[in-house]
Amino acid sequence: MALGGIVKPLILISFWFGAWPRWVNFYLETCRANPDVQWLIVTDQAPPESRPTNVRFLQMTFIEMRDRLAAATQLDLSAIAAPYKLCDFKPAFGHAFEPEIAGYRSFGFADIDVLFGRIRQFYTDDVLSRYDIISASQSMVSGHFAVLRNTRRTRLCYRLIAGWRRLAPATKRFGLDEHPFRRVFKSRNRLLAAIQGLFWRTHFVEQHSSAESTRRAAPSVWTWRAGRLLRDGEPEREYLYLHFMRWQSNRWRDDEAAPWPALGDGLVQMPWQEAMEAGFSASASGICRLTSRPDDQPRPTDPTAP
Repeated sequence: MALGGIVKPLILISFWFGAWPRWVNFYLETCRANPDVQWLIVTDQAPPESRPTNVRFLQMTFIEMRDRLAAATQLDLSAIAAPYKLCDFKPAFGHAFEPEIAGYRSFGFADIDVLFGRIRQFYTDDVLSRYDIISASQSMVSGHFAVLRNTRRTRLCYRLIAGWRRLAPATKRFGLDEHPFRRVFKSRNRLLAAIQGLFWRTHFVEQHSSAESTRRAAPSVWTWRAGRLLRDGEPEREYLYLHFMRWQSNRWRDDEAAPWPALGDGLVQMPWQEAMEAGFSASASGICRLTSRPDDQPRPTDPTAP
């Protein structure tokens, strides 16, 4: 229980091993703009320059984290040598980091190659209280950002993933945090899904976007200001977050190379210290200052807001 018996709303667990990416301080500033959400980032690095008070850096080597997951799951994970494979263990984070998430109503896992909007505008107290699992994707558990109720059965529900004990210790990544995890809560079989609905309350709603998504055309420029995340062509709609994986890595591309690595020091074109006050834009061309066009101004989605 939290200090004074107050249950805090949400804590998100992330990990990063190796040198911080050039864009990390801007990511952290979008965390700072969500003061009633806490982050726990497991890393073998010293904290970056931006150090929001709602972000805790837990110093741990990759081997130490692997061993902690092994202790929680009671699996032999000694064959796992690549940090990327740890994504398969995101469904087990609530179990492995149970002491760190004590006192929070909900916990979740989130990637670092994202820019967050106003999380609590989407995941209100009512939403967090109502659902056992919340996904920002309609078709799967969104491995880059998903939220679960902080109860014993949700912390242990990863054990219900089909083939978990066989697939988790393998060196290959199977995406266990996404489609296989979804099938724990929402089977494609209608009868089974109806039965699952008696046991799990789920919220699978598309509220994010991936840069250069192959499923739908996405505008090339995104705007972040005062916590609000907007994209060109949709001045009225706020997004929960942008996942810019296809800008920063070739892992998910089968066409041309990801644009950000080639930019080098030119990726970040403004001081991160200006982000909170002035905002910034993100695109395949990097992270830049905002222009002064009137239509760049963010508009609140709440019609009662000033």
